[in-house]
Amino acid sequence: MTLLYIIPTYNTFDLPLLGILKNALFIMLISPIQNLLLLLSLGSLLVIYYFIPGIAFFFNVSVFAWLNTFFVMDATKQVLVKKQSV
Repeated sequence: MTLLYIIPTYNTFDLPLLGILKNALFIMLISPIQNLLLLLSLGSLLVIYYFIPGIAFFFNVSVFAWLNTFFVMDATKQVLVKKQSV
């Protein structure tokens, strides 16, 4: 699950590799609701691809990347807001 958070964390923070991995892990652990929504949306996407396999060829990577970025950036924004309020 942490692998889904690495690229958006890399794009958001200017940190070395170990810092990116650590922040991705912390963001993943702090935001369980976004994790659940991400897993549900990716699971439903797989079900759609199973029943309509022709669209997977055209939309697989882009829809996966959009869903991943949408939920991970929402979790990152929440962490940044909490960090600024402290």
